[in-house]
Amino acid sequence: MSLSHEKIYKLEDGSRLKVVAQLIVDSTRGTVEYGASVYAAAPGKRAFAPIVNRDTFSFRNMSMEERRQFTGKQLVAIAGEERLLEVKLELWESLKPTASTFH
Repeated sequence: MSLSHEKIYKLEDGSRLKVVAQLIVDSTRGTVEYGASVYAAAPGKRAFAPIVNRDTFSFRNMSMEERRQFTGKQLVAIAGEERLLEVKLELWESLKPTASTFH
């Protein structure tokens, strides 16, 4: 099972960043993990493109752990830890039960 939450940030140069946080629950292994993706749109453009290019020879030659580290560093370098954490916390907040969720 996977849940996601996204937020779009407008940057000073007119471009936009879409930060997506995912919560991945693997019931067979009993694990819960967070993931993140970041997309960018140039000023005046509507379409977002992923910021990490995973279709390169050097990326495909990395181990899975090296890929995770590389992708994580790229996400932090472009989106910043504050934005990534903000979207992750908003996803977490959306999961908290409230009195109105029980009928």
